[in-house]
Amino acid sequence: MRRLLLLALFCFAPLAQADLLSFGNKPKFLPPDQAFVLKIEVVDQRTLRAHFTITPGYYLYRDKTTFSIANDTAKIAHVTLPPGETKNDPNFGVLQVFHDSFQGELALEAVDVKMPLAVQATYQGCSDEGLCYPPIEKRYTLELTQVVSTAPPVITPAPEDENSRIAQLFRDGNFWLIVSFFFGAGLLLALTPCVFPMIPILSGIIVGRGRHITHAHAFLLSLAYVLGMAVTYAIVGVAAGYSGSLLSNALQTPWVLGGFAALFVLLALSMFGLYELQLPAALQSRLSDTSNRLHGGHLSGVFAMGALSAIIMGPCVAAPLAGALLYISQTHDAVLGGTALFVLALGMGVPLLLIGTSAGTLLPKA
Repeated sequence: MRRLLLLALFCFAPLAQADLLSFGNKPKFLPPDQAFVLKIEVVDQRTLRAHFTITPGYYLYRDKTTFSIANDTAKIAHVTLPPGETKNDPNFGVLQVFHDSFQGELALEAVDVKMPLAVQATYQGCSDEGLCYPPIEKRYTLELTQVVSTAPPVITPAPEDENSRIAQLFRDGNFWLIVSFFFGAGLLLALTPCVFPMIPILSGIIVGRGRHITHAHAFLLSLAYVLGMAVTYAIVGVAAGYSGSLLSNALQTPWVLGGFAALFVLLALSMFGLYELQLPAALQSRLSDTSNRLHGGHLSGVFAMGALSAIIMGPCVAAPLAGALLYISQTHDAVLGGTALFVLALGMGVPLLLIGTSAGTLLPKA
């Protein structure tokens, strides 16, 4: 039992440490007037220039940036804004946003230069940490005689960062391209130490069938084990596709993080010998009988062992798995989420299939 606790602590500690660190360093959000600063100046009597200064870590929605004239001194003929970055936003879907400072141009018509111009600006933005501000409304009074420049405005496009380019590649790619990428990622994860403990588990199941097991039967047992893993991952992918950002936000609540912290404290005290954790004798006997049946080679039991192994192995591959779930949650596509994580697990299971199928010849005989 103590060895099992050591294994659990070793596997879950990196994930718990990352969550607790993020809980202790909650982001501090700026007021909207500091996160987004707008200045409007007069270029000439028919042109205004709007300067948006965006604090790093925040972004503005392009289609929610609008201007109007609050009095009858002029009309806005058209507004010219630079192209933004394409973003699959959890609140509004696929749209364009500005992560960097930019400027736009307002063309006026029917201008009364003798009267002050009242410009109404409305815009909305969010923080990359998840906080979205309500629409911001600002009013500016300008004198059209106060011309700051006669030069034509320079529209600065918002540059795309590396993450945006990768996300755009996924959005432009077809379904099978994305699935192939996840299968390749699974093959790479199969080379990590997280998968190695599953090899003796699967080998023990196959050896328990007897020394005369055929390659075909060994392959079926290995396939059942890998499919158990894959179905478990697929369920997680479907849940991420349906829930979007709700799943990750729910796991970051103080109650959930505090509960995990308390659990690890109890496990640590047990490892120091303060008390011993063990299952009731009746439950131990039932698990022992179940284990004996699993090692006998029943496909349903081997499938269940694969599903259980996926749950145990999950925290060990927490970082790449979290990245995959983040992408899937942004797509809001349950079919893609389930398929992507299903083939990810299949990629991780390729070495298990190879070793399990050849177990009759590669494993030592008693």
